[in-house]
This record gives sequence, C-alpha cells and structure tokens, in this order.
Amino acid sequence: MLGNGISDGVGIGYAKTIENVQTTYTVVDIGTPDEEKSRLTGGIEKLLLKIKSGNNLSLNKEQNDILLGHMFFLKDPAVIQKLNEEIDNGRCAEAAVEVVFKSYSEMFISFEDSCMAQKSVDMLDISTRLICELQDRKYYDLSNLSENSILVVKEITPSMLISLGNKKIEGIVVEKCGEYSHSVIIAKALEIPMVINVSGFDEIVDGQPLIIDGGKGKIIQNPTEEQINEYWKIKKQIYIENSKLKEYVDKKATYDGKNVRFMANVSSEIDIKNAGLLNINGVGICRTECLFMGCGHIPTEAEQYDMYVKVASAVKGKDISIRVFDIGGDKEIDWLDCDSIVSNDRGIRYCLNHIDILKNQLRAILRVSGIYSNIKILLPFVSSIEEIYETKAIIKELTKELLTKGFSVNENIEIGAMIETPATVFIMDLLAKEVDFFSVGTNDLIHSLLVSNRYSGKMESSLLPPSVLRCIYYVIKQAHKQNKPVALCGEVASNPNLIPIWLSFGFTIFSVSPSLVLKAKKAVCQTIDVNKAVKVQKLFDCTTAEEVDRLINES
Repeated sequence: MLGNGISDGVGIGYAKTIENVQTTYTVVDIGTPDEEKSRLTGGIEKLLLKIKSGNNLSLNKEQNDILLGHMFFLKDPAVIQKLNEEIDNGRCAEAAVEVVFKSYSEMFISFEDSCMAQKSVDMLDISTRLICELQDRKYYDLSNLSENSILVVKEITPSMLISLGNKKIEGIVVEKCGEYSHSVIIAKALEIPMVINVSGFDEIVDGQPLIIDGGKGKIIQNPTEEQINEYWKIKKQIYIENSKLKEYVDKKATYDGKNVRFMANVSSEIDIKNAGLLNINGVGICRTECLFMGCGHIPTEAEQYDMYVKVASAVKGKDISIRVFDIGGDKEIDWLDCDSIVSNDRGIRYCLNHIDILKNQLRAILRVSGIYSNIKILLPFVSSIEEIYETKAIIKELTKELLTKGFSVNENIEIGAMIETPATVFIMDLLAKEVDFFSVGTNDLIHSLLVSNRYSGKMESSLLPPSVLRCIYYVIKQAHKQNKPVALCGEVASNPNLIPIWLSFGFTIFSVSPSLVLKAKKAVCQTIDVNKAVKVQKLFDCTTAEEVDRLINES
C-alpha cells in the first residue's frame, strides 16, 4: 500500500482507527441575536481557556505557536464582527461559526502560497472545536493511545495531534491531507512518521499490525517477522541520522571559494522567531500580505511601520527582504475586495495599478530603513522592465518626500525582483542592470514553464526536465554577469537530490521555509564534502528528466 511519505521515519505497531468528529449540529430554538451572541461569547471563552490551560502545558514551541494562531483568530475583532453580523442576519451561533470560518478556509486555500494554504485546515479545525463547545460535545483526546499505536484517520487536524500531549505514537496514516498543512508541521516537530493521501485506505482495519515508512510513503499490512526485523534496523539508523541534524545549526559552508548563505521565507512574526533559532543569514522573503490577515481593512502606513519594525528587530541586524504585497491572481485577502481584481493583475502590476496602497507600503518600508539599514525591497511577479522603472521612480519620489518631512531614510536601499514568470527570464540582462538582487521563485516559475497548476504535482521531486534546469541556469548566469546576487527559493532549494545541480550552477544563497533550513544546510554541506556537484555540460547533454535523475545518482 502506498501514499505520500511526508514525515520521515519508520513506525512499527498496530492500527488505531479514529472517526472524524462531525460538524453537524442540532439547534432546537434560535434565541434572540443578543442571546446567540452571548452563547457565542461563552463558547469562545471556554475554548480559549482549554487552549491556554489544557494540553499545551506539555507542548513544544512549534505546537504552541500554532495554537497561538488559533487563539489569535478566536480573539480577533474582525472575526468577532463577522460572526456577530451573521447572527444579526438570523443565524444561530453554530451556523455563524460554520459560515465565517468556512469563508476563511476558502480564502486561505485560494492562495498560491503553501504557507497560507496550510491554514485552511486550521480554520475548519477551529470551527469544529467551537461548534463542539457550543453543543457541549466532546472533541478529540488522543492522550490515551498506547505508544505502539499507528493513528489511522481520514482527515487530521492540528488539535487532534496536540491532544496527544507528550505521548509518542509509532506513526500516522491519513487518507487525505495537504503536504503543507499544520498537521504535517506538528507531526514533523514530534518526529512522528506520517504517510498521507493513501490509496486503499479503507483496507486498513483497527488493531491490524502495520509498518509505515514515512520517507517512502510505504505501508505494510500484517508484516512478517523478517520485515519487522528489517525495519527495526532502518528505524535505528534514521534515529542516529536525525540526531545529527542539529549539528548543522552553527555549521558554515563554503563552495568554490564563496560562503553559502541560508535564508528563511516567513509569513509571520512566529516564523521570524523560529528562523532565528536556526542561526539563519537573514530573511529571503517576508510575505507582507500575510502579516495582516484578519485585520479587516487595508493596513495603514502606521500599522505597517509598526509591523516591519517588529520583524526587522527580530532579525537582529541580518538582511531582510520585505516583499511588496503580492496581490492578485486567484489569491483572496480578507482586508481587500478581491472581487474587483482583474484576473491578470498580479504582484507589482497590481500595486502599480493601485498606487495609494503601494505608496503607503513603500513609505512604511522606507521609514524603517532609516532605523534598520539591512532592510531591502523585493518586487513580486515582475513581468516587464517598465514596472521596475516606475517603481524606482516612486521610491525616489517618496524618499525625497520623507527626507523633507524630517524622517531618516536609507537613500541607497536595495531593490530586488522576483523571477517567477518566463517573461522575466528573457529580460534578465535588462533587469540585472536595474535591480540590486534577484530571488528565483521556483514554485511559480516551474509551473509557469510546464503550464501546470501549482499544487498539481509534488515540487520536491528531483525529476525536473532539462527545460526547467536550462531556464534556471540562464537566470543565474545573466545575473552574475552583472555581479548581482541570486537566491534560490522554493521546495526544490532544499531537495538533497537537486543540491548538486544548484551548486554547479553557482547558487550560494538558498531561501526556504524555516522548517527546511537545516535540511538544506545539511544537503549543501554533504554535497561539498564529497565534491558531488554535477558537471553542467553533462547535465545539458541530458534530454529527459529521467536522464537528469540518473546523472545525479551516478555523480
């Protein structure tokens, strides 16, 4: 039986099947709006108390941070206002919760951004827990599972895993789950092997002996004694390797005489704090549109200034690239009327077409740059040289305006461009003369080149076709001709199988999510230690993705 291996490790134990809590509810009588609001307030207070003083006494930092996010939404004035509006429209408290959090879930899943899409499940999790409180129904409690249990469930939520407390189980099997969900993050933090999107899921029965391989996505039902002995040996070896990963926190890497830098891509202050624990070289992408989710309105210059000061101070003097709002496409943002956005209005193009939003943000960034000189401006989804010209002119205008008003501003603030579309690839020589640095957004770029949906395939695959590799190689060579640094972003930047290629291309800046920083650093260090970098000419002699894969494995 196969699925997607998403949390490395081997689990040997017995299946424990759990039925998902239903979100259905029964309301005999709907009270007055004031009565329903009072019930809602009581339910929220009870849930907040459980989150604050319940199982999280035994949680680690990653788990507590996720629960803090749940608490944030439950206390957010904009969320409360929406819930009350639904009640005023004649809904009971339960229905209001269902409608509002479903809308948030749909909004998050619409993002072409894994860090935001993962929050969709969180919204449904909060909704189910709150409805259970309103109905006086019991939610999950997995703390009584035996340690040799392998949890088998159709869908999994962060709260289910957090209810484990300190209990360590052998593994998790899920019929349906997103690769970037918070449930996956928690499973990885707890070092629990996990296989998701399992075909033949219904064949697993409660109490059945199982072996799961969280790396290969393999599930063995009713294993033989020989298989059990084999996987016990694998399990011990994995433990030894994982314990050594922490050794890379302070380890430095040098390739071809250049220091290799590891940056974090962040969407919140919590991400920033987590990244700081990994001794990163800075923040490669600060996703500003994500920082203000739930605020209910377009963030003001003052609000943005305060937020960017917090972010910059957390980085402690290291470089941070603040990305201008990446709005448009099929993204939905709760502080913006997304229905009015033209379909092809995306990234910097949207901002230039909504100049007030752009100027407010740039003023805030420029003011912060007067305090923290390590601040940089990153422009998303660039598609033409004219967008660079226009943005630079606005920055120059705003710099002069702020200086006249007595604000301190870094007049030489660096400006970078995201390379996410084929259009930008073919004007790299022009862009390199106008910007100070580049960031290759491989997720969007690869899917644009292959004309596929961003979430239709697993981006961690090493089977990248020669067309993609040649495109990325062209980008870095054009940038280096003008001595402009280039960061490689996305899941492929931390794939151990692809690191030899990126090093041979000349990449020395890797910008990944905080959870992948050590994985990327280890892969880079090991590649350098064994001199495994692939010869570029041999790579370009390959005609298929399979040939590329064979070349990597033979190196």
